Amino acid sequence: MVAEAIAHGVDGLSNVVAGWAEAEGETEIAAAIRGGGDAFEATVMAALEATACAGHMKAGATIGGIAGCVLTFGLGCGAGAALGGVAGALISPACHRAVNEIATMVTSSWDTGTAVGEMLKDVQCSGRSFPAANPADCADECEDKVPETSCFTWYYDNSCCLCKIAPCESSSSSDSGGGSSSSSSSSFSQRPSSDGGGSCGSIEFDTDFFGGDIVPVTTKWADTAVAAASPEDCCEACSLYSYCGAWTFTPAENCKERFPGAPGCCFLKKGTGYEKRSATGMVSGTSGGPPVAACTLEFDTDLLGGDIQSGNGPDTVVPTISDADCCQSCAATPGCGAWTMAPPSDCASRLPNARGCCFLKHEGGWTRTKDEKGVLTSGQLI
Repeated sequence: MVAEAIAHGVDGLSNVVAGWAEAEGETEIAAAIRGGGDAFEATVMAALEATACAGHMKAGATIGGIAGCVLTFGLGCGAGAALGGVAGALISPACHRAVNEIATMVTSSWDTGTAVGEMLKDVQCSGRSFPAANPADCADECEDKVPETSCFTWYYDNSCCLCKIAPCESSSSSDSGGGSSSSSSSSFSQRPSSDGGGSCGSIEFDTDFFGGDIVPVTTKWADTAVAAASPEDCCEACSLYSYCGAWTFTPAENCKERFPGAPGCCFLKKGTGYEKRSATGMVSGTSGGPPVAACTLEFDTDLLGGDIQSGNGPDTVVPTISDADCCQSCAATPGCGAWTMAPPSDCASRLPNARGCCFLKHEGGWTRTKDEKGVLTSGQLI
């Protein structure tokens, strides 16, 4: 009964984690995680069935233990040989079919774990961020990295995790799911200083920088947001990206759908294109770094032709993760005056690990056309 309950519980947890992945636009990883949970549940139930038909608790327990070990994303245990030995020595011939089912399911789950690992290898993360399968893994990784005498805040966005380490204000700390390890996350100052290592420029309280959001390549959201405990976190996050020029911090009640349980969130902005609006409780500011490139933004638009020639093809394509990133690449390329951003499938043969494609174009020589699929975004340098 206990084993059965655990099996159902793991399957349910996998569905929750898969939901997080889907919310971040990682549908392939979500499918792999959900498949792993289903395989784990089926494997444990088959092990219990084998135990019952053999009448030998030790045999069933051994099989269940091996299966469970292998299902932890293939970390150790040498499942194939061990499982075969246990099945041959302890299970009666009448139960061989049940054991074969277990072996098949273990192999399937091993493949699932490998698939998730391979997917994460292809994830591109900027700055000091690194790939993580889900927010829980992000929090765990940051907890391992932070010294015992420090507190930390973590951000998780688009399969990338960022840890921000800062001194604790008190000796007691615990893991809080809202993106901060401090047991009193409200103790973070709500008034960031403008001399914090150059990461913050001007600060405006009760102000929303409306519009001007950084648009990711592929996501259901038309902006870039990260979980944050304070405006200081927004300064830190924005400073990690050369194309981030401003930010807006908003309290938890405005982040419930995207970051359940987070103390707040931060919307990263380009250097231009936003409007200052009065908004109680919001805090906005600029990056304090060098000026970032500015571009127009046209959704569902392809600039056909006018490509900058390159040595590896009739056009120049560079990896990108957002419209602002693509704009910055164009500004840094001699002769570039416009660009078109496309999903990774459009440059998979040339940039196999890219999260998005940025096709660099001349100031003229192209024709503006409507993208009927709704996956292309274009812009021009201002």
